[in-house]
Amino acid sequence: MNLTPKIDYSHVLSELSVNRQDPCELLRELISNSYDAHAKNIWFYPLEQYEGIIFIDDGLGLSITPEEGKNISNYEAFFSIGKTTKTKGENIGYKCQGSKLCFASSEVTVVSKFNDNEHWIYKRIDNPRTNLSVLTDITPNKDNDVYNILNGLFSEPDLRTKNTLQNIRDIIKPDLLKSSTIIIIKNISVEDYARYYTVRNGDKKLMEESYVYNYIRFYTKHGDVRIINNKHGFKEVEKQQLDEISKKTKGVNFNVWDGEELKSIDAGYPFIEIDTDIEPPLLASKLSRLRAARFYDRKAKVVRYKGQKYSFILALDGNRRALEKYINLDRQGASKSGLKLTDQRGTYISSQGIKTCIYSQLWQEAVLNEYSCLADNDIQSHYLFLIDGPFDLVTNRNSISNDALKILKESEFISLIKDFIDECSRDNVYFKDFIEVIKKKKDAENVSEQIKALDETKTGLAQRERFIINNIPQLKNKWFIAPESSDEHWVGTLYTLLSHFVPDDSIYRDLWLRPLTYSGRGIDSVGTKFNELSFEIEKLKSIEYKNRFNPSETLNHPLNIIDYLVCWSYGEIDFDKSKTIEDDYNMIGTLALNPEKEECSFIINQVESKTGMIFDNEIVVISLRNLILKTFDCRLSNSKNV
Repeated sequence: MNLTPKIDYSHVLSELSVNRQDPCELLRELISNSYDAHAKNIWFYPLEQYEGIIFIDDGLGLSITPEEGKNISNYEAFFSIGKTTKTKGENIGYKCQGSKLCFASSEVTVVSKFNDNEHWIYKRIDNPRTNLSVLTDITPNKDNDVYNILNGLFSEPDLRTKNTLQNIRDIIKPDLLKSSTIIIIKNISVEDYARYYTVRNGDKKLMEESYVYNYIRFYTKHGDVRIINNKHGFKEVEKQQLDEISKKTKGVNFNVWDGEELKSIDAGYPFIEIDTDIEPPLLASKLSRLRAARFYDRKAKVVRYKGQKYSFILALDGNRRALEKYINLDRQGASKSGLKLTDQRGTYISSQGIKTCIYSQLWQEAVLNEYSCLADNDIQSHYLFLIDGPFDLVTNRNSISNDALKILKESEFISLIKDFIDECSRDNVYFKDFIEVIKKKKDAENVSEQIKALDETKTGLAQRERFIINNIPQLKNKWFIAPESSDEHWVGTLYTLLSHFVPDDSIYRDLWLRPLTYSGRGIDSVGTKFNELSFEIEKLKSIEYKNRFNPSETLNHPLNIIDYLVCWSYGEIDFDKSKTIEDDYNMIGTLALNPEKEECSFIINQVESKTGMIFDNEIVVISLRNLILKTFDCRLSNSKNV
């Protein structure tokens, strides 16, 4: 007796059909199939009545006849496990596993027309994870009227479903398509269907806040990372290189139904566009806080390795710039679409244009040791580096296979990456400066570097602005050094010290509080009016210290909890143009003159959240430099224009 292995089709199918990494993996795979079928148009309709979808493309359609050299048709492959008509390296979904995600549902229907045939074929499977097996009859039915097929799938459609079907009839006109595939899925096995699959109707902004829109842009073939343009800041020659390897997948129109109308989604990964109409951002070396960076740089290159083409794409965008531009991505303390901003920063592998998985371990390679700082979590918030190629993926397509990992480990391939990063560091000003700064930052963790920094501070004191206060006997002939970019603590110290020497009859007395605490976490100080003796809560004032304050930059503390903001200087402010300030917590405030003390202070009032909450606090912003000059009789030396 011959013994043979047995396969439990339902068990294997139940495993393959689970959305393991993301609720919208199903959509990712359908989009890949459409691109493999050379579709030029894709339409996605959330089917809210049934918590499902209708997905349509005008690709080649599904044939029931096997292609030459194949022992299975692409129609049969849709329902089969481990059988495919696709070729590795030429198609995205060659493993033939992606379509199985459709079966995590209560019902799936496949409708298709192939090669300009007059009739449409269709097959509906109820509870596919239970009912599909090697014995299932998947012979399709035929009908010349596609609308008859669609209407027959919905016995009691509600108004939403009726509007959807009417839009398909009026706009897509499937009966006029030479070839097409329509996938209808009901009751997708996913928690909180509406959150992940629906699009709020209204203007395009509402669509761009939805999860499904952002997922399509960031994680599917329609968001091909190789599709770049001049607005992104890449050079024309770089665009030409990437165009050459992505030309077969360009020009696809993707439309999403929001319940009222179809809205288009741009193709290509949403690299941040470059602002050419504003002044150049500061280099990393000119910033007191790297997290406030708005610098940017771009570089892309196509290389050939072992007969295959690979792309390296670097998009440097300072942390603050990324926070401001990716407004619909979630970040700490705020949520929008449900996709995290941190998942779009760092080093990633991309397979044939689809951003797939993080690969920070790249920087552990010995030959890349000088760039090992790029693996640090804080540093990754400033850049996106993509390594794209025909990488083989594991079955669920959420990580690379061992064969692909071998390529990434080969010394010759790593050398190509190093050459690219070396070019970036040599030719791109902002990236070069960024690398130098983070190298120094890492080196500064060593004791020897800290001693060096201390020596530089000591020797640099003579070159810094300083002042003497003549009318305070205790401080006579004693120089004070003005704070510089990294001296935020010194601003607080000077303010606290000098507040004890302000004459009671000074007209500036009310701007000098008496700080009671100092903290390196959260709000810097809590204080009171100078002559206040009580510690009652309503008497206490919150004080934040900064070196140089710029209202155009986003504040890193909530506006509604700050009473006084003391900075060394804030420069000139045009109150006619600079009218508002924002914080990291979705609040805004209005800038206003402080008529009585405008030479050294101004006001932030009308604080409110972007969701409509109104706060009563008023923030007094003080230039400590100007306040000192107005309050005391001072002598300046090495004065700077600040």
